[in-house]
Amino acid sequence: MSFYDLEAGLSAGASTPANALRSGLQSHDPAYTELISRIQTRVLTSNSNNTRIQRLIQRLGTHNDSPKNHDELHTLLEETHKLVCDTMADIKRLGSFPGKTPQEMKARKVEQQRLSRDYQMVIDKFKGAQQFAAERLQTLKIRAEAQHKLNANIRLQQVMENDITFNESMIQQRDE
Repeated sequence: MSFYDLEAGLSAGASTPANALRSGLQSHDPAYTELISRIQTRVLTSNSNNTRIQRLIQRLGTHNDSPKNHDELHTLLEETHKLVCDTMADIKRLGSFPGKTPQEMKARKVEQQRLSRDYQMVIDKFKGAQQFAAERLQTLKIRAEAQHKLNANIRLQQVMENDITFNESMIQQRDE
């Protein structure tokens, strides 16, 4: 079952071409089985991270925002990037497991295509999340700089008003 199948709402027993091919063909190669399992786990973990990244991005600039939020976002982006890179290497390694029989070769090809499709979906979501995070952080930076300039102008105006008030009071004292 692929991540795409889960998103589409299909159950584990749903009849898909990959499940049909796998039903009678279990790989007897433990390295291949372990690699498939690792890729599936990484794809699901990456997708989960993408969801968490989206939630953290939504908090940016709100009353729930904090330096901890920024640190967690940065860490999660780095972890997901590493997962994506490691998964890409593993998917490339899948080609080194051709299969022994025509049915096994076909089943592995379908499995590889399914994993590649799921992986591509995760990559697309991750790229979108990275871009959205960068845009949001840039917007916050611009907003913070504008707020800083505004605060500086307000302080300057207050100082000028205080100087004017002081000068007027000095003039009044001198005139009296």
